[in-house]
Amino acid sequence: MSAGDHSRTGPRTTDLHIAAPQFHAREGHLQLSKKAVEIVDEVEHKIGLFVDNARSRADKPSEARRQELTELGVEWA
Repeated sequence: MSAGDHSRTGPRTTDLHIAAPQFHAREGHLQLSKKAVEIVDEVEHKIGLFVDNARSRADKPSEARRQELTELGVEWA
């Protein structure tokens, strides 16, 4: 499956990179419910589940990965 193929189900890092900036620009935060879905170009991105999982595993990503998610607007506390 190519990186541009959005027919898969379930959250992926791409969901956050594509949908988080749009959500953040509109809402001013990334405090999402677990069920939050953001639609970009008629494609649903399950960013709520992705963000929830990232927060619950906050001690596991590398420092670089944690910084990347923080720059996208993920709040850890």
